[in-house]
Amino acid sequence: VIPQNMYTEHRFLVGAAALASSMLFYKVLLQLWLQRKRKRKVVITGGCGNLGIKLATHLLKQPEDYDVVLIEHPDYYAEDRVPTRSRVVLADLKDGLGEWRAALANADALVHFSAVCPYPNANWE
Repeated sequence: VIPQNMYTEHRFLVGAAALASSMLFYKVLLQLWLQRKRKRKVVITGGCGNLGIKLATHLLKQPEDYDVVLIEHPDYYAEDRVPTRSRVVLADLKDGLGEWRAALANADALVHFSAVCPYPNANWE
């Protein structure tokens, strides 16, 4: 025979464990839902080049999923090539203290397409 107070304590502990596990389940479920809804920040160096523009255009076909930041050297910036809904940071990557460092804050991905190209106006479509 189990004393009454021991039985009640056991029921309380089982109930508390069930509540804690269900709270953990809902916490994990909420985190997964919030991660799904959060935009992914993608930073592309060489953003006004052929590859940078193609990737940015592709990602921005789903604007609710991606926030695209293009980093471009001021000498190669071409405003007419920049996709709508993207943000441009004009900076030289050789400048260690440049504005590009702030653009990397909270980035989910960095795609490095920046390079010295002997044909900066080439169209490779």
